[in-house]
Amino acid sequence: MSHHDLALNAPEPVAPNLADLAPQALNGAAAALLWPLLHPDEPGADATDRRLVAAFAEALRAEDGPAQRILAAGPGGAGLLRLIRIEAEGASRPGIYGRLSGHATAHDLDGPIWRADADLRAALGPRRAAALEFAHVLATHPADQSRAEMLAAGWSAAETETLARVVLLAVLAGGGLPVPAATAQRPAPEPAPDLCRRAALRLDRVLAATDPSDLDLAVHNLRATLAALEPAAEADPALALLLWRLRIVDRAFGAELVTGFARLQALTDQLLAQPEIVATLPDAGPFVAQLAAARTAVTHPDLSRLWARAFGENRIPQGRPRTEIHLLGRAVVLR
Repeated sequence: MSHHDLALNAPEPVAPNLADLAPQALNGAAAALLWPLLHPDEPGADATDRRLVAAFAEALRAEDGPAQRILAAGPGGAGLLRLIRIEAEGASRPGIYGRLSGHATAHDLDGPIWRADADLRAALGPRRAAALEFAHVLATHPADQSRAEMLAAGWSAAETETLARVVLLAVLAGGGLPVPAATAQRPAPEPAPDLCRRAALRLDRVLAATDPSDLDLAVHNLRATLAALEPAAEADPALALLLWRLRIVDRAFGAELVTGFARLQALTDQLLAQPEIVATLPDAGPFVAQLAAARTAVTHPDLSRLWARAFGENRIPQGRPRTEIHLLGRAVVLR
């Protein structure tokens, strides 16, 4: 009998009726069912695969969590965790979206269909890449799920159903998953290159946000990453593009994204004073013109009042007059 047959025929734990549980009990019930799935004892079961999809589903909703720490504690898990956290930055979206019923309705919500890129597929292999795509669908737009791609990637029907349960329970468990004392400590701080990539993805979200509330969340997440990056960053040319983009957005639109990060501002000055680095950067004019033409929230003529209308308070200092500004020595007329 193959391990697929063993998994298919193994007795399933009796799940409680989650609808009957109080909200505060939901996390514990889901965690109790998820724990044995992440520590399987059936022959042939791959704990790392299950922990990978659980951690990715969790990372789509939280920067850190027990499923991610359990993955990091296993063999090769720290590297896998770094990969999926970076991917989760570009793949997550608050709430559930997609087709919310069997047919198109006015309540359906648009959202990204995430696919693992070629680099991630090369790093993980086609089976695990397909599993992450499957996990993303289940965690963010479950009504659009399909098992066909999992089967085509080499997963059996039984394995696919097990991973689907892992994803569902990881989303429900949230912070209720128990973590052994040996793995309860947080993973080591992310290296500066990983934080730089995370910050670049979060800056992309700031620039793409069209709604003030989305912009508020995107700015909060970006600044949280910049706070982690500031003590770890060095005058590395690899940081130059990120710091340049941040400076241009701050100067062009009064976004104040780097306000309060004195060390990052000093590193920006240091890097942009080197002609060989400046020569590798794009021209500021087209960059600003493209952002202004997109008319996203961060380019609003009065950004602070836009936030005030959305949240009842002024979230950032009043921007400077922006009839004309000078970006790295280049004059750019915005209005």
